[in-house]
Amino acid sequence: GVSIILIAGSGLSKVLIGGVWSWCKPETLGSILRNYQDLQVRECGPAFRRLNEAMTQPSCAPLVSLLSTATLFFECCVMPASLWLPAGLRYTMVIASVGMHVGIAAMQSFIIGVAFLPNVATYLFGFGALSNGPSPCSVGSPGWWMALSLVAGWVVATCGLTTAMRCKERGK
Repeated sequence: GVSIILIAGSGLSKVLIGGVWSWCKPETLGSILRNYQDLQVRECGPAFRRLNEAMTQPSCAPLVSLLSTATLFFECCVMPASLWLPAGLRYTMVIASVGMHVGIAAMQSFIIGVAFLPNVATYLFGFGALSNGPSPCSVGSPGWWMALSLVAGWVVATCGLTTAMRCKERGK
């Protein structure tokens, strides 16, 4: 459950703060990339500055939009759905999560991408990728129900708090 929240939390935050359609527009990720564009690696800049610069060109807008949409889909849909993956296939979530953060390091901020990599241990354990026997979180097991409850409770709490804050801001 915690492994899912680590990734899905980022996606849900994007949806709650900016909205799905706003996040999927190339301008959104493009502006994030431009914020890091002039920074050196030691200043939290991208590992490959030229890649960052190329991705902010208008000709790359369709690719940037695809990356934004794919990231949001991965975080909000694929990651939570991984609870239903057979235990023997959950290692694919570890590979995908690491791949996403390598891309972040390369194109957006090396420090952000690398700082997330210590979570690999959490992913390996949380997704049961290190298990040689039956996974403690096999679908329908007590561990699986605990993970599902943790993720569902987190989603309800996050959405509820966001709604309450928005109502308070609007004076309702």
